[in-house]
This record gives sequence, C-alpha cells and structure tokens, in this order.
Amino acid sequence: MKRQFVDNPYYAEYESLLRDLACLQAEGKVDSPLLDSIYEEMQRIEPHLCHCEIDRLNGLSADLYMLEGRNIRQPLEDGMTVEDRNRMIGEASEQRDWDRFLQLLRKGEIRFPPHFLAYVRGCAYRDLGHVETALIFLKHACVLDPNNEGYRSVLLDQLNIQSDLSEAAAEADAILGEGAASPMLRLQAGVTLFMSARDCALTERRSVLERAAAVLRKALDDAAFSGQADVFTASGWVTLGRCYANLQRFDDARQAFDSAIGVIPDYPEALVERAFLYKGSDPARALRDFQAAIQAGSPFLTPYLHVAYDALQTGDFDQCRKLCHRILRMGPTRQVRAVVYHWVAICEYQERRSEQTAREYLRKALLIDPLNDAIRADNQRIAPSSADGSLIALDGLRPGSATRLPGASADTWRQLERAA
Repeated sequence: MKRQFVDNPYYAEYESLLRDLACLQAEGKVDSPLLDSIYEEMQRIEPHLCHCEIDRLNGLSADLYMLEGRNIRQPLEDGMTVEDRNRMIGEASEQRDWDRFLQLLRKGEIRFPPHFLAYVRGCAYRDLGHVETALIFLKHACVLDPNNEGYRSVLLDQLNIQSDLSEAAAEADAILGEGAASPMLRLQAGVTLFMSARDCALTERRSVLERAAAVLRKALDDAAFSGQADVFTASGWVTLGRCYANLQRFDDARQAFDSAIGVIPDYPEALVERAFLYKGSDPARALRDFQAAIQAGSPFLTPYLHVAYDALQTGDFDQCRKLCHRILRMGPTRQVRAVVYHWVAICEYQERRSEQTAREYLRKALLIDPLNDAIRADNQRIAPSSADGSLIALDGLRPGSATRLPGASADTWRQLERAA
C-alpha cells in the first residue's frame, strides 16, 4: 500500500499542492494569487486519483489544518468508545499500520498535546514514505515545543537523509547556537556538519570539517564525563575519526577509532575505518582489523572483500570461496558480483581442478560485466579449443589474473557500500 501512493506521480503532485496550500493558509496568505493556481491544479489532477488515494489525501488535508491551530474531528465509529479508540491507536502503532493509526487520531476528541500530535503524525507519514509531509509535521512539533530534544533529534535525522543538506546544516547551527543542548544532540549536530562538508566548495570544506571535529570532540568529551557510552557515542567517535582522516590528521583519526572500539569492543565500523588507515603502512595489521570486523558480524561488504582477496592471493582457496559465497548472500552490486564470480572461478579451478564449474562462474561474471578486462581475458583462456567443444587447459587461470580490488580510499569503499 505504501508504494502504491508514493510511486503514483499524480498522488505525489496533489500531495505537494496540499502542503503548499496548507503553508500559505498557516501564514495567513489567504489572498495570495497562488491559491487559485493551486486549486486549478488540484482539479486537473483529481480525475487521475482512485478512491483510496482521495481518502488518504482528504485525511492529510484534515491533518494539515493543525498548522493553523485547528483540529478537524470525525465522529467515533459506531459502537466505538474513547477507550476503544485509544486501545486501537496503540495496536495500530505496534503493528505499524500507519494508515489506520492516522485515521484513528482524527476520530473523537484527542487529549494529546498539539506538539505531541504533530510529532506522531510526522513519524507516521515518515514511515509511510511521505518524507516532505513528515517534515512539515516534525517542524511544527519543534515550533510548538522548541525545548524537546527528542523532537529535534528526529527532525535532524530526517533532514540528514535529504539530497540537499543545507537545511540540515542550518538546523545543526541553530542547535549549537543555543548553547544548552545535551551532549547527544550536539553530537548529532556535529555529525550533520561533517556530512554537509561534502556539499561545500573546496575552499570552504576544510573550515567546515575543522568546526565539525571541534563540535564532535567537545560533545564526546562531555558525554564521557557524564558516563554516556553506547553505540551512539561509538558511532560519534567513528565520525570524528573520519573527520580527522579528511583533514589528514591520521594519528588523531586512529585515536578516535581506538576510542570507538574502547566503547564497544570489536565495533565493526571502527575496525574497518582503522584498517584503511593501516592499509598503506601496515597491511598485516589492516588485514587483522578486517578479519576482526568479520568475526564481529560486520554488515559491510568491505572487510569480506579484502579478506577474500588476500585469501585468494595467498592460496587459501577454500577460505576465499566461502567468503565469496557469503558476499553474494549480502546482495552486492552487479560490479562486485562480477568480481566475486571471477574469484570463485579461480578458486574452483585451483583447488578442485573443476574446469566446467570455473567456466560457468566466468560466464556469469562476463554476462554481468562484459567490459571487465581481467574477466574477458580469462574467458578467452577457457574458450572451446576444438569443434567438439572441449575446454583448453586452464593454466592461465591463476590468482594473479584475478580482478583487483578498487584503490585503498575509504571514500571509494563507502560509495560501494551505499550502492550495494
């Protein structure tokens, strides 16, 4: 149901018009010439909507009246008491049935404070996939209760997933400018500043990274002083380490990753990031960190790929093949899948002398990535050698012919992870 609404361009356009209309009305711009054009567009789109889409949009329209300080109430369903309604709201929330949850919030009198009502509506629309609509309600909750750090944290999280991080950075600046925010909220704001650096001009990026590093370090020190040590602080240390790495402060970066591991022993993200720092200067130590990340159940592809490639090059074909099959179960990109099939082909031949199996895996690799020079070269080596279709010897199918891993840049690998 969620995808049905989000993917319909007519629904999305009508929803956007509803948001624009509600914002104009909340700002008191009832005489704006834009209102007429919005109503005309709504009339044009409405015939393209089905009944269930219109029902949901009517519900959203009722919800948006809260921006003007008004609540549109519907009567309770036949035989439903307020106690029934409250119980059903809780059940809908537990079952993540957000459509039903929103419907029930409109029925009868609700004793929730307006700021909380705006917040839960924002969370419901967020989980239904309506990001821009969710932001309107979350922002309204923060306006109504500006000192509620829980609301501001969720709003900042939502802003951080936007393609344009300028609004998220502005919210982070506002949080930091107030001076009274908790270490956790300041830590979250520092993470936002670090993320926003990627969109800055090169001339500005260093100063943004330096400010982010200062904010993160102060927040982490304050959190440690107050006894806070959890996955959120460990993740904060990792972000600080990445910040230092981008600033070429590699010793500080290592210390930050060490601190993350001090909070959560064998923290996979910190182990992987530290491995990249050691990769150039101490490959053996980098490999140990990648192996430790795997032992810790890392959800990232990166350590599995590095350890598998090392196993291939050192002749541990059984270990390489096992890791490759694990990588394939993790849902990698087409590019990575082709590389892994190539490695498995080499393992199959070198360990088992299985020409037919090696040929099949190489065929799969070539179908996925026909422009990969290493895969093409090995496919030529195992082409049929005669009219009877027999295979030539696979003497050239060796670890040295394997498709190599991308360069050692941690940013390159993060892009690979995001695409997976």
